[in-house]
Amino acid sequence: MVDREKDGFVGTEDGSGQVRINNDVITVIAARAATGVDGVAGLVGKVSDMLAHTLGKKGSEKGVRVDVQDNVASLELSIICKYGFNLPKVCAEVQDAVKRAVEQMTGLAVAAVDVNVQGLALEEPEASPAAGAD
Repeated sequence: MVDREKDGFVGTEDGSGQVRINNDVITVIAARAATGVDGVAGLVGKVSDMLAHTLGKKGSEKGVRVDVQDNVASLELSIICKYGFNLPKVCAEVQDAVKRAVEQMTGLAVAAVDVNVQGLALEEPEASPAAGAD
């Protein structure tokens, strides 16, 4: 079996043929896993990601960066957390969920999942009945 990494793809080749997984697929897996964690409001891209998108360059999934070397993945996520949650606990859960999902779905080993909390989402208060209404 020969392992190959080329042009944002990671893959294996054996007697049956080739299996290649694009890094963009890994970013989608990571994004879905992260946003499924209670306390995560969403992901946020960096200014460089937005600039690359504006210039028509293909960038990573908003808020997720993936690096794969020798079939070992390292990921970096930038998240927005919901106000009132324990941030270290939310980040640890994101790390576990992303690592588990990427390893299970791709067969890659995950060396690191770095999580950057970029902000807090404040929930809007529920509308109260108008004062003086009978």
